Amino acid sequence: MTFPQLFDAFVPSNGPAFLAASNITPTYVPFATLCAVIIDPAAQAASFAYAKRLTLPGAFGHVIRCFYFALALLYTGFPSGTPGVAQIGFDELALRLYHTTLLHSKVGDADVLRVLPSLSL
Repeated sequence: MTFPQLFDAFVPSNGPAFLAASNITPTYVPFATLCAVIIDPAAQAASFAYAKRLTLPGAFGHVIRCFYFALALLYTGFPSGTPGVAQIGFDELALRLYHTTLLHSKVGDADVLRVLPSLSL
C-alpha cells in the first residue's frame, strides 16, 4: 500500500463526523515509509531549525511525532475522492502538515489556522 495522491481538502472538524467520512483502517505503517516522505528540503531545513530554536526539547520531540502520526493517518484512510469536495495533492498536504505540526505547540490552534493558508509554501 502507498499514500494516495489526492485527499479531501476539507473534512469535518469533529471526531465522529470525521470518522464517518474517513476509511481509516488500523494498519501497520513501517516507520521507514513515513520517513521516506520527502518535504521540500529548503522549507524543511529552515522550518526545522526555526522550530527547534523556539521549542523546548521535549516539546520538539512531540511536534515531530505529531507529524509522523498525521502521515500515518493519511496512509491508513484519510478521506479522499469525496464527490463535490476539493482535493489537495499529497506533496502539498504533507508540506502543510509538516508546518502545522511544527507550529502547533508554539502558537494557538486559531493562529495556525489563520496564518497557514496565507503562507507561500
